[in-house]
Amino acid sequence: MKNTKVGSRYARAFFDLSVEKDFLEEAHADMQTIRQTIRSSRELRLMLQNPVISPVRKAAVLREIFGQHVSEGSLLFMRLLAMNRREMHLEAVTDEFGNLYLVHKNIRLARIRSAFPLNDALREKVIDMVKDRFHCEVILQEETDPGLIGGFVLQVDDYQFDTSMLTELNQLRKQFQENVYKKGF
Repeated sequence: MKNTKVGSRYARAFFDLSVEKDFLEEAHADMQTIRQTIRSSRELRLMLQNPVISPVRKAAVLREIFGQHVSEGSLLFMRLLAMNRREMHLEAVTDEFGNLYLVHKNIRLARIRSAFPLNDALREKVIDMVKDRFHCEVILQEETDPGLIGGFVLQVDDYQFDTSMLTELNQLRKQFQENVYKKGF
């Protein structure tokens, strides 16, 4: 689900409260649990989006599902969302809370797509390169894409470093299509 203004505002408010009251790590773990549960349950997503179900009932269902798995603060926050009829933004809230947590901890998410799985030495080299460039801790998400033929595509925030053979071949193809030679010589 894409982030919304409403989701961002509630996430910011809960994030600020968790920092102020010194339960950030617990709240972060709770938000991850909630996000994973929502993404794995179609029924839960449909219930959260259903305007016919009353806010009281939705709050009760959320307490039943998460009561044994998250802190009381997170349960009260979800109840607040439900009572304000903002429960349909819960997934966006968890996503934005995760983003705020990473920024707060100076952690960057680096995504790398490569033609072949990375070995340990290359993985460490990529992590070190990102650490040096951005002066932060790094979480590396790896994806194998045989369509790249060779090389890799590394993305950190808005920065993209593309060394894939597929990109090189596409650039060559484009150059050949431009036909720099003229007839008549």
